[in-house]
Amino acid sequence: MKRNTYKSILLIICLLGLGSIPIPLEITMSEFYQESHEFDQESPKFELKQYSVHISTVDPSPRVAILDANERPGYFIGVWHNSWLIIYNGLVTEGIDVISITNSEILAGVLFDIDVLILIDNVPNYGASTVVKDWALLGGHVISFDSSICFLNWAGLLPPEAEGAHSYQIYWDYSSPSLGTVVNDAHPIMSGYANDQTIYGTYGDAQYYSDVMISSSVGSYYAPLVKSQYNPNMDLVVALDGPYSGRVVQIWDQQHWSRGSNRVMILNAISWCGFLQFIPATIEFNPDTLNRVSQGKWVTVYIELAEGYDVNGINIGSIFLNGVVQAEEDLFNIGDYDGDGILDLMVKFDRQDFIAAHQVGEFVDIIITGELADGTAFEGYDVIRALF
Repeated sequence: MKRNTYKSILLIICLLGLGSIPIPLEITMSEFYQESHEFDQESPKFELKQYSVHISTVDPSPRVAILDANERPGYFIGVWHNSWLIIYNGLVTEGIDVISITNSEILAGVLFDIDVLILIDNVPNYGASTVVKDWALLGGHVISFDSSICFLNWAGLLPPEAEGAHSYQIYWDYSSPSLGTVVNDAHPIMSGYANDQTIYGTYGDAQYYSDVMISSSVGSYYAPLVKSQYNPNMDLVVALDGPYSGRVVQIWDQQHWSRGSNRVMILNAISWCGFLQFIPATIEFNPDTLNRVSQGKWVTVYIELAEGYDVNGINIGSIFLNGVVQAEEDLFNIGDYDGDGILDLMVKFDRQDFIAAHQVGEFVDIIITGELADGTAFEGYDVIRALF
């Protein structure tokens, strides 16, 4: 998967930065593992990998970019506005580390230094759209206003089923009212707002169909935050926190920063995206060597959280293997499996589902993601030998 490759590259860079392992920049995670790890298939006792390095930490200064673009690719439908300077000046006043970027700069690679991209009722051109799509699928976060929803659908970010089309009147339409109601004040984006509070926006802007989105493949990761005061099936502000991409926020109002009452919401959205925090987890995938022709039903992963966090608080249903295979919710146990005095969570994944989701290759990067009951996320990394 592209996202796993990206994480592996980041891991190598992090190791180089620590200065503890002198390896060339060109080396891959799998090559590093091959050179530094000895397989011990006869010993039932495992050792948690000492090179598991936590990459995703709190960024004290999230890097934000606002798209400055006037083009309308074929997937776009509706009326665009490119009033980027208004929100740019507002965010600068708030002390946000923000820049404006053009399609040419996107094609030149500027997104590799960006955490959050804001689409202010506009979209990238075709060439830049492909780059932004890949960046988002690798973990980049997108905040979208009004007709920028066309890009979210075309890119397959929200929802994946819409990939390749704007999906107007399938997942969304331009029929929003000017008045919305807060329905989820517990979400970080709605901090400072209260349930049933009125939120103001623009009539006829983009909104998602709630029933269709909830029943889509992202239903369990899709959070309606503000709904129409007149039709509960119209979602005006939504947030996505899925395993296949960075976080996504869609706000129906084309006025963005000009709507003073919604500025706190925008700042909260930037914070929620840019200050994403993962608890570092140390993991062990078992078996170390996976044989495709094996008759085993499960693969096993042992998870140990960083000091101060308890594996008893992990939501088993939130655990994914490489973003595609979900942990079996009824097959888990807690114990000190590696004998280091710290509790580990043992979970199982369907072996054939894992094999089917990965290409042939001698070494496979493993990324385990999940959440605690309070929503705090964790990530851990491993590499296995795969005899596919």
